[in-house]
Amino acid sequence: MATTEQPTETVVRQLSREETLADFDAQVRKRLGISGEEFARQLDAGEYDDIVDDVVEHPGLMSLAMLAHYIRPLER
Repeated sequence: MATTEQPTETVVRQLSREETLADFDAQVRKRLGISGEEFARQLDAGEYDDIVDDVVEHPGLMSLAMLAHYIRPLER
């Protein structure tokens, strides 16, 4: 007789403002070796405009760029 798998409960915890900024900073430091604040400044200055879509040469840059837009309201 086949058994059916019971669904498991998924717990989602919302990050605090400080946790969100710290996580973003950690991800940027790991991938680029600079702070999240510096990455956001460079992104705003257009320093990544020509390479942000180049997934092969710069993996992860697009995801960091998208995350940067989510942290902006938290910085104010």
